[in-house]
Parts: sequence; structure tokens; C-alpha cells
Amino acid sequence: YAEVSDLLLFSRDGKHIAYAASNDRSIWPTSEFMVMDGQAGPKYQSVTIPYWTADSKLVYAAIQNSQSYYVLDGIAHLAWGAKDGEQIVGVPVISGGHCIYAAMVKNKKCVVIFDDQLQGFYDDTGTTGFTRDGKHFFYTAKLDGKWQVVIDGIAEHPYEFLDPSVVYFSNDCQHHAYWATDNGKKFLVTDGKPGLQYDPFPVNTHPFFSNDGAHLVYIAERDRKDILVVDGRERPAVNGYIPDCGPGIFPFFSPDGKHLFYSIEANAKTRLCIDDE
Repeated sequence: YAEVSDLLLFSRDGKHIAYAASNDRSIWPTSEFMVMDGQAGPKYQSVTIPYWTADSKLVYAAIQNSQSYYVLDGIAHLAWGAKDGEQIVGVPVISGGHCIYAAMVKNKKCVVIFDDQLQGFYDDTGTTGFTRDGKHFFYTAKLDGKWQVVIDGIAEHPYEFLDPSVVYFSNDCQHHAYWATDNGKKFLVTDGKPGLQYDPFPVNTHPFFSNDGAHLVYIAERDRKDILVVDGRERPAVNGYIPDCGPGIFPFFSPDGKHLFYSIEANAKTRLCIDDE
């Protein structure tokens, strides 16, 4: 091929590989296509980065003759409003036979589509997706200058800013959390309710749920000191740094949710703590 994508993706089951490729761009019209297991697929004017569903089906978005499609398992589906000049933004997300994606229409408004049904018009959109059990869909969107999280079609309170790319869910998918900023204060929103307020600090730390979703811990900052917040209550500020290294690393709960493990780094030393000891 004249060009191939730097990104090669293996399917979830490890049995397939896919990547985007194109013909000679000096020849008009140019065409892009997806290559799966060495076989080139249909040609389009452009294709997006692909991804694999949980059951190892290939999904990507494409444009042909100014119309938008999403392609699932080799079958092209005309996108909502495509005849009116819609352009898909990002890759459609598929789960359990359901599909959600964001798109832009002629008037430069953004829309979110779930199972071919319009969810709303927005000024901008962020992440779109499903919970890990596939029972709930969610997305972030900006309207009238404020961002909001929408879960199963129900919009939560809008805020001046939130990280539009991240909504955290508990393992049982019954609880969710995200960072938001409003009126000069930063706070974690849990199940739609804003938590303790702080002066804005630069990095959004990762909130961690216990396995049963009953407990939540996250790291906040005040006066340049880290504070551990457990179930909405602050622990004393620490003279050091509490690492936040990702899910299941620091901090985290024991499997039964009864104990909390974290570490504190200070003066080139690391202290491991269990339940503040």
C-alpha cells in the first residue's frame, strides 16, 4: 500500500489484526480503507482509527461522497442525518447490539446519537461510551458554555468545566464520579452530587471505588498538601505526596472493602499505610 497507519490493533481474542491504509495520494480521488487480516476492505474517501468490540468485531467510521457511515463487522451503516451533511466525530462505540457516537452537522452543532435516535444538539462533545456491563450509555457534552454528563439520556447538573474525556464507574457500574469546576472551586461529583470544594489544583487524580461500590477514595490538594478523602470525609493533610498511579495501585481498598491501602512519599522515602497506620 502507498501508506499505512502507524497504529495496528489486535482483536480482543488475539485472532485478528487491523489497520488503516490508503492508495497513492497523488492520484485523485484518493481513497482510504481498512485492512483486516491482510485483506483490504471497501474504499472510502476517509476512515477513522478502528477499534474492536468485546466480541472481536471491527468498528470504524468512514466518509464517502460527503456522507458519513459507521462500519461494523464489514457492513456499512448510514449515519443519522448523513444526507444533511453530518460528519462523524470519533469512532462509534458498540456494545451488546447498541451503538453510540457523536457527530457534527452543517450548522457546526454537535449531536449525540444512540441507536439511531437523536439525544440532543450541543456546542461540543467529549467522550461517548458504555459501562463495562453494557447496561448503561453515557457521554459528556457542552451546551451554552457549560459541560454536563449524560447517563442513559438523563443530563446531570451542568458545570463551567469538567474533564470531557473521563467518567469513572464502580466495578458494579452502579456508581460514577467525575471532576468538575464551578465558581472557581474544584470538586468531585459522585452519582450526580458535588462533593467537598477545593481551590483548583493542576492534576485530576483518579477516584477509586471499592469492589462492591460502597466506598470511594480520592486525593485532593489544599495549600500544596495532599489530602485523602474517603467516603466524602477528609483525612488529615499529609506532609508529602500520595501517589496516584492508576486503578488498583495507590490508593485501593481490600477485596472486602473494609481496609484502605495507600502510600506517602516524603524526604526520598516511601511509607506504606493501611487504615492510617
